[in-house]
Amino acid sequence: MNNQLRYHGRANLAMIGLLAGSIVNMVMDPILMFGVGMGVTGAGLSTGLSQTISFFILLYMFRSGKVVTDVSLRHASHSARTYTNIMKVGFSSLVRQALNAASTIFLNRASIPYGDACIAAMSIVGRIQFFAGSVMIGLGQGLQPVASFNYGAKKYSRIASEWAVLHPADTYSAAFSWCHRHRNSPANRRCSRSIYDAATRNKIFEVAAREG
Repeated sequence: MNNQLRYHGRANLAMIGLLAGSIVNMVMDPILMFGVGMGVTGAGLSTGLSQTISFFILLYMFRSGKVVTDVSLRHASHSARTYTNIMKVGFSSLVRQALNAASTIFLNRASIPYGDACIAAMSIVGRIQFFAGSVMIGLGQGLQPVASFNYGAKKYSRIASEWAVLHPADTYSAAFSWCHRHRNSPANRRCSRSIYDAATRNKIFEVAAREG
């Protein structure tokens, strides 16, 4: 639902829903894990509670008429073609999310012999690593509503120009993230410098500002 709010141009409402759940998760994690002594069970309960709170806040945004789209079971389609099209569009995201979940499960199982503290540490590392990918995710999610509007208006040249700006920016962000993760290697320090020089030479950020 947060994606739908962004597509409606109401990113602030999506931020409220997600931020509320994140704050609840940050507050409840130490309370349930260490204060109550529930350990990993407490962390899982905190995550489930925070996701539930985010869900109901986002649902309220739709049900209260803040956007033109309404979420209700009476609007559910009974056409198999509709669900087939949805699955085609969302299959790549499904695979990506499934791989993320699988990797988390494997890491947690590998950490079990070392105790709850190790599992908690792995969660913290994962969150920190997520910040590096947030730049790329933000660029992609920012492009989606703009590309959708222009596609619907049949202004394909605008989509091509947006892609020409964001694709190199996303590529450079991914390369920076990889080099930072291996920053102790002299070869990767040279790699980082080369990427920075290429980004500066192509002036991608100046182009992005001009296109905006």
